Amino acid sequence: MSKVHDIANQSPWFVLDKRKLFLYRPAKKEELARKDDGTMELNEMFALVGKLLPSATGLYKRGARIEEKKCILNFNFPHAA
Repeated sequence: MSKVHDIANQSPWFVLDKRKLFLYRPAKKEELARKDDGTMELNEMFALVGKLLPSATGLYKRGARIEEKKCILNFNFPHAA
């Protein structure tokens, strides 16, 4: 789990939540340090998702809506007790 925190802390795409120090949120456009329009190449995005969310997290499918600039992640969630 510490690997995920290290990667998220070094990434300009995620910001640490000030109230709950174990949560991250996506960075806003103003917070991004990139000089371009802030979009990632599709393969770069999938590589980042692969680093941050290995299969042990329950991620079984990833996709993108390119025209909306969104990443779609599907997880296996445990059944309710």
